[in-house]
Amino acid sequence: MFKRPHARQPHPQPLSKGEGSDMLQDTPASTNNAPAITPAEHSQPHPQSDMLQDTLASTNNAPAITPAEHSTHQPHPQSDMLQDTLTSTNNAAAITPAEHSTPLSYGEGLGVRLLFVFDLCREQAGLKDVDINSRGSRHNSLLAILSVGAARLLSETEAMAVVAQRMPDFYKEPDCRQLIHDFYAKYHDDSKIMSATVQRINARAEQLAQQQQGKDEKAHDDECDDEAETSETATPANPTNAESTIPPIPGLKQSLTGVPEQMRMPALCALLPMAAAYADDVTFRYCDGREQRLGLMSIVVGEQASGKSVCKDIIDLWRQPMDEDDEQGRRKEDEWKKKRKNRRANEKLDPEPEVLIRDVPITISCSTLLKRLKNAQGHTLYSFCSELDTLRKTNGAGSWSSKYDIYRLAFDHDEWGQDYNSDQAESGMVSVGYNWTILGTYGALGKCFKGENIENGLSSRVIVSEMPDSAFAPMPTFQDRKDRDAQAILDAVGTLRAKHGFVDTPRLRKAIAQWVEDKRQQALQRIDRVMDTYRRRAAVIGMRCGVVACLLSGEMETKHVIDFALMMAEYVLQEQCRLFGDVLRKQYAADADDTRRNSKNRAVFDRLADTFTSHDILALKTDITDSTARNIIRRWHEAGWVVPVPRQKGEKSRKYKKTKAQPSQCRTVAPSHL
Repeated sequence: MFKRPHARQPHPQPLSKGEGSDMLQDTPASTNNAPAITPAEHSQPHPQSDMLQDTLASTNNAPAITPAEHSTHQPHPQSDMLQDTLTSTNNAAAITPAEHSTPLSYGEGLGVRLLFVFDLCREQAGLKDVDINSRGSRHNSLLAILSVGAARLLSETEAMAVVAQRMPDFYKEPDCRQLIHDFYAKYHDDSKIMSATVQRINARAEQLAQQQQGKDEKAHDDECDDEAETSETATPANPTNAESTIPPIPGLKQSLTGVPEQMRMPALCALLPMAAAYADDVTFRYCDGREQRLGLMSIVVGEQASGKSVCKDIIDLWRQPMDEDDEQGRRKEDEWKKKRKNRRANEKLDPEPEVLIRDVPITISCSTLLKRLKNAQGHTLYSFCSELDTLRKTNGAGSWSSKYDIYRLAFDHDEWGQDYNSDQAESGMVSVGYNWTILGTYGALGKCFKGENIENGLSSRVIVSEMPDSAFAPMPTFQDRKDRDAQAILDAVGTLRAKHGFVDTPRLRKAIAQWVEDKRQQALQRIDRVMDTYRRRAAVIGMRCGVVACLLSGEMETKHVIDFALMMAEYVLQEQCRLFGDVLRKQYAADADDTRRNSKNRAVFDRLADTFTSHDILALKTDITDSTARNIIRRWHEAGWVVPVPRQKGEKSRKYKKTKAQPSQCRTVAPSHL
């Protein structure tokens, strides 16, 4: 039911010196003094690093490559280009140290960006420290790099050129070019939304390319620099610099120190409910004008032994002050229970102490949870569970099954209660302030979030994040957290606990309102009910995460705070749609008595003819009813996208015509700080 990342194959041979993330320091630098290649010179020796620019230049107007053309050697413009490229690669001259220190020319900015994209995707695929050119595994290595985002950010022609640079031996074989062509033919779709990971890679590549261009211009203007300074100028920024990807939010940045790059987003998602629980006396105004509180819940999912314990290590640091406060209350409660157990038959016992205990186990019973909430004095409770399967087993039947209802109420701090005649059970009504973080496997997630818990709204209230795929991956390396980082975390806890009352965030509110409107138009254009459903609470979650960041930043709505909120909203939407979208879509289809659904994720509006009827929409989108199609047309008409066509005599269905006004494009968020 739930999608897993593609498994990677082992790559036993380590990178030699100059490979991995340092490749960018050599390849672009060697291309500056190379002469331009004319068509007659394709078969002559030339530096291999010039191949990228020549390949891109020679393929702008080339027709698409068919599988037949890949497998044969028939004359074809693009096939000739590839053969010429291979010929020039085979006879390429060796790159000398002097060529390494040569800065990039001004016309190579595009090629440098493509190289950055490839290398960042290689790192995202977990292949930074392995030899991607190793025989027996290079096929899967290239598949992994294309799958994580390279095929989304590079055209097929650009991918061919970059692979020729980064995997020259493999590129010489026809199987490599056939693999790239088949991958793009089957999986490449520009109409799909960019995932948060692809957005981060794209933003980082653009940033590095701009930095490189600035360094090249500086090197060109300063002719008096010595060779060492020129070499330093020609060195591209390190795309694997982890510090630049940490969101510059006090407390959050230090929490992720020492955590491997690919695990930082799951660790951040696990941390946010804990941070929000400390700011439990803060309210803010959402885009709809109503005040809200900081209720957050998150689930981090991954295969067994995928490194989910990194989340627990960070949570333990953050909940240390809460546990210290709870220790006194638990000691009083234990003393009273001991006295009750040892009291005599007629001995009068003091009433049970009403103690404040906020850190509660996820397996807490409904009666005990009610008691804790009654004694919470307005504070938010918090639970951490390292196994989602534990929650599923305890909440499986009986009164425990109502815990799922409590979780939904906790998202908005709604009221919940119960009444029993027995004095042994707790009775009363409370406002549910309850945040939690749970770790689990895909199997447990599938059992816990079946059709019922997805359709009833619990799935849209949860931040869900995936650990990186650990299949055949090298062991991740963690770094020690410094004392000043631990102190910064404790200072962040103190900052959140000290905040009280209403916090006004007009800039954040405006940004989230624009984001959710963009997603509404995008969902309307695609007639994607799943996206339309999940976008609403994804915006709420993003806003709440932004408020937490704002509090940690001294209640200042900085650009980092705005970017952080938009990044979280986008990430939550993508993960919810990917993990829960199919199940929710099937539920919608079942409700409409139509089990067929259109798997094409492209804009229905663009696929319609200039003049169409509601029956044309039903033919393209089989999981909606006729009344839904008419309602969609009505909204298109209100948005100015279509106008009704006067009915002709004998026409049964009303026709509509597209206007010149096209649907506005959704704004994508480039989370450059995570």
